[in-house]
Amino acid sequence: MFLVLGLILAKTHITFACYIIGLSICILSINIHFNGLKYIFPANSSIKGTIVSLPKQGNTHNSFKFELSSIIHQQQSLDIKGKILVSWAGVHSLKQGQQWLFELKSKPITGLFNDGSFNYQRYLLSQGIIARGVVKSATPINLTQDKRGILASKLSNYINELSHHRFINALILGDKRNFDNDDWQVMRETGTSHLFAISGLHLSLIALFVGAIIRFIFKLINIAVPIKTSISDAVVVIMIVASCIFYSFLAGYSDPTLRALAMVVIFSIGLMIKQRFTFYQLLLFTLLIFGLLNPLSFLAQGFWLSLCAVGVVYFVLTTSTTSNNHHELSQFARLKNKIIFLIKLQCGLAIGLCVIQVWFFGGLSLTAPLANLIAVPVVTLLILPLVFIGCCLMVCNWQSAGYLCFYSANQLLDWLFSFLRWLASTSWDWLSGQWVFYALIFVVTVIGFNTFFVFMPYIDRLVKIRWLLIFVSIWGVALYGGQRLM
Repeated sequence: MFLVLGLILAKTHITFACYIIGLSICILSINIHFNGLKYIFPANSSIKGTIVSLPKQGNTHNSFKFELSSIIHQQQSLDIKGKILVSWAGVHSLKQGQQWLFELKSKPITGLFNDGSFNYQRYLLSQGIIARGVVKSATPINLTQDKRGILASKLSNYINELSHHRFINALILGDKRNFDNDDWQVMRETGTSHLFAISGLHLSLIALFVGAIIRFIFKLINIAVPIKTSISDAVVVIMIVASCIFYSFLAGYSDPTLRALAMVVIFSIGLMIKQRFTFYQLLLFTLLIFGLLNPLSFLAQGFWLSLCAVGVVYFVLTTSTTSNNHHELSQFARLKNKIIFLIKLQCGLAIGLCVIQVWFFGGLSLTAPLANLIAVPVVTLLILPLVFIGCCLMVCNWQSAGYLCFYSANQLLDWLFSFLRWLASTSWDWLSGQWVFYALIFVVTVIGFNTFFVFMPYIDRLVKIRWLLIFVSIWGVALYGGQRLM
């Protein structure tokens, strides 16, 4: 009814109609998403489906995501879609892509709702999981791995001897199963966990990397055989899209990679049809696609963090001034400008994301700007290309060359994490939410006072005492804020 009403009002009240249509699509999507819950919870129900994640074998149980294909309820087979987080006691050799028939003890997804705690229920919902279950009995249907599972097994055997193989797995497959508590602690306190979760940053860098290589190859070919620019541009775009699809497949088509892939595809289509899209159009088209396909993905914290980060990066890029005589500058001057830009970018991200980080994580990493200033170029410009090239060489059975790339990336990771652990060991690495709250009050108060006094000449012409009042206000608020922080 809402959908029909929105379509009727589309011509006369477009904004209100869009809101109603979006609301109706969310309602329909959520109802379809949870349609099978009433058949999952009964004790005599069995489910049939496929393992769609890399299983995590613990000391006492194996856990994985299970994509439903049907539910057997009261001797009837019902076609039901959805994902269940399954736990199976014991040690089991499970692989992604295997098909099983399980009899489960199912229960709804729940989580803690304490202030400052991680909302596990919202996280599972954003991942498309509708319930949790414990295996009571199991019957195999098809034990064949899918292609991603085969690649994960091959890669695990290939780099298992390297000391930082878990981070290489994370950068290639998005596989963070082997991260220990120390790894998570270091990345949390230095604000670098986003570098090892495959996202739009990684996909965009792969696109730039592949595009640069293909263009360089065409320049070499043009020396001997001239090629039309339209043909070379089309090949470059096709290769970029293909490489992004391949990397998204390696990451298991997670939501962050799909968002970035959608932006790459939309931008590539615009280039092919000679239609340029602005940044805001790309962002809105991507949000529209995900809103239509999976509104529950908006519940993920990573979605809003990546959205804000993309906005901050775009703002820094558009506001940074570039010299007209850039080509006339020396190499040292160019390097200095790039370093200054990286510092501005990290400062912009630190300031732009501080509020949402405090809201989500209850605190703020003070070492994150410095850590990211070093870690982002190292991971994105050196380690990520090395592991991607190594993976491609491994797929092509060029074992020695691929292992050399992985070994080089491992050495860089060893140096990088030595630096990150040193930063995490400092006493000023993390600022709790209460301290951040007082600091924000201090900053807002100073800005408010100074904004008022800047406009004082237009109020009462007290020009002579303006700077004195500004100094007194800053000093007083600093003393008050420092006392509260202590």
